Amino acid sequence: MYKVILPADFNSLQKEKCHFFRKCHFFVIKFRNIALFIINLNKEKDSMILERLKTETRPYHDRIEEVGFSNQIMSGQLTLDEYKMLVINNYRMHKLVEGKMAQMPEVTALEGLDFESRKKTALLAKDLTDLGLNPDDYTTEGMNIDLSDFHKAMGVYYVLEGSTLGGSVIARKLATNPNLANEGLTDFNFYGCYGDMVGPRWKAFQQVLLNVATDTAAEDKMVAGASAAFETMTEMFIAARAAKA
Repeated sequence: MYKVILPADFNSLQKEKCHFFRKCHFFVIKFRNIALFIINLNKEKDSMILERLKTETRPYHDRIEEVGFSNQIMSGQLTLDEYKMLVINNYRMHKLVEGKMAQMPEVTALEGLDFESRKKTALLAKDLTDLGLNPDDYTTEGMNIDLSDFHKAMGVYYVLEGSTLGGSVIARKLATNPNLANEGLTDFNFYGCYGDMVGPRWKAFQQVLLNVATDTAAEDKMVAGASAAFETMTEMFIAARAAKA
């Protein structure tokens, strides 16, 4: 959808809502010596959900990084017990979400998603086995995250897929961590899941999000789902750390 804005209107928007033009594409044509600004409102819609997910969930994202050992990973000081906690919590979360989503054809059949290739529960199970842990010991009992609404579910999925963005960097950090190397740990299946394809896989997922963000109500639910997912993970880490204290 396109909107024609006359010069006077354009000047007003520039002064009062200049952010509007950063969210959309526009071009200029001349009609009877009058410059008309043609705004592509679809482009504005397309960019909004990605920006909203990034900015509106930032406090939740920062909190999970704080309790989820981000500083320890990047400094090379992550302990074996802390790494176990990372794998266990990610395993339980992925097992719950992927298990439920597998029963949601509206998700699994999404064009461009390739759901099966994005499943990571089996990779995390392998990481648990490498740690000498039995995946069957870590259930989703007591966990609750709302996936009853399609758009909320996509917000939750945003959090899971977003965790892969720094995966290759994290995998390299873990590989050089002496606390883990001394235990003979060399393969980090979850964090290295996409290898060199992290960027393209994320871009493809972003396009799926753009396709399903059909209106403001849908966006609101996606943001709510993502926020809830971050909160759930944060609570899991807080509880696990308290149990270890």
